[in-house]
Amino acid sequence: MLHYDFRVIRSLRKKKKLTLVQLAEKSKVSYPTLISIETNKSVPSLTTLDQIAAALEIQTAGLILLCQRCKS
Repeated sequence: MLHYDFRVIRSLRKKKKLTLVQLAEKSKVSYPTLISIETNKSVPSLTTLDQIAAALEIQTAGLILLCQRCKS
């Protein structure tokens, strides 16, 4: 069964030297929503993941693969 760990987004954001505010502005995803996603408190829609991936300058599919975790 697949599970997703969206804390990866925080790591990618920090590698790009972006603050949450900057990522929110670039992605057009609200600051509270990003916090919720980065702490695994909510699961983003595909549209939201697409916006975040574009802001991080990576493909959406690549972001999803990075977030994937397999659990048995």
